[in-house]
Amino acid sequence: MVNKGPPSTLKRVLFYLKASVLRFLTVIIVLISLAIPSILVYNKAPAEFNSIAVPINISNVFHPQSVFQPYDKGYNYTVMMDIQAHTDVIDAEQSIQWHIANGYNVMVVTDYNNLDGALATRDLARSKYNDFIKVLIGEEWSNCAIHMGFIGISEPVGLSKNPTNDEIKQAIQNVHNQGGLVVVDPIPLSSWTGLALPSREQLAEWGVDFFDVTFGGVLDLQTLIWARDRGIGVVAGSDPYSLGYATAWTLMYVDPLNFTEEAILDSLHSRNTSIMFDAIGHLVNTEKTESAPNRIFTFVFPFLIIGEFFHSYWYQTDSGPYSFVDGYCGGNPQRIFLTNFIFSSIGWVIFLWIFYELVWIGLCSLFRLIKRKIHKRDLVSESRSEPEIETATPLLDLWKPSQ
Repeated sequence: MVNKGPPSTLKRVLFYLKASVLRFLTVIIVLISLAIPSILVYNKAPAEFNSIAVPINISNVFHPQSVFQPYDKGYNYTVMMDIQAHTDVIDAEQSIQWHIANGYNVMVVTDYNNLDGALATRDLARSKYNDFIKVLIGEEWSNCAIHMGFIGISEPVGLSKNPTNDEIKQAIQNVHNQGGLVVVDPIPLSSWTGLALPSREQLAEWGVDFFDVTFGGVLDLQTLIWARDRGIGVVAGSDPYSLGYATAWTLMYVDPLNFTEEAILDSLHSRNTSIMFDAIGHLVNTEKTESAPNRIFTFVFPFLIIGEFFHSYWYQTDSGPYSFVDGYCGGNPQRIFLTNFIFSSIGWVIFLWIFYELVWIGLCSLFRLIKRKIHKRDLVSESRSEPEIETATPLLDLWKPSQ
């Protein structure tokens, strides 16, 4: 059998490079296997908790009239109304309790482009909270041109993503034909979000009934003055998207002995309203209790962290405000990849891999060197510990004549 001897240096290098490439490809496959499901999970992350209960003590009601004053001094009122409330972003019963606790006795539910939430909330209020609050039916007609509240309608108004002026006028007329009222949402907010908003003069000419002059802790004083000078109604809405501060109340008079939904809507048609506003507002003292964590959220939490990391390598273009009809007003957002960050990360991965391989080669070489030294030391030790053996004189040498 022919002894081939130890492999050549070239063969050893090729063998190591092959093993190194296989390890590198394995790492890349593992990263891709983690990245794809993590991104998908992150895009549709489950709720952290199964449900959130926010108990509100409606027996301890805040009375804003004892602290704040109406805009019109001496104004006589029995109605304290929120002209714009939502149940599509807040639980309906929580919204009712929040309004009662903040001194409202009337709330108008104006969910985006539908009446379902308002009808369900009204039924709930009638059955459980009829002695505390009345709920009026409405919808927030939202698109890329304008947001308006339609109050007292029985059928939703047709949708249009980018309505023309004629379509806006037709929508206003549709509401009036149903016996309803039209409230223009706060103009500064619509302007700041980039809507193609008609002017106040145009809206007044088209027959809107009210201008909402508050949102959050902001008072649109110029619209308030402008509307009052022209005899157009003004109202105040909280538009709560969370159980936060109550800052605005619409005031109106309704006979306390006939405090019904119909009587409230009839009084609203008179447009004889005032407002109460405080920028600081009032915060209901609630103790937020959360249910047990969602097990699905707990299970996929590592994927959420990884998905968030990979999401940092791109961003979406600004496509304007959301239309609430069909996507964004500026079209669907485009995904822009941050190629400089991507190439930088790839470079670091390659650098760290090469560094790892060099460290690994160094450690392996050091290990072999140490092993050889130990082996050599053991051989020397063994040779020194063997006893000396006297060599016997060959028998023939004994017969040799002495010199």
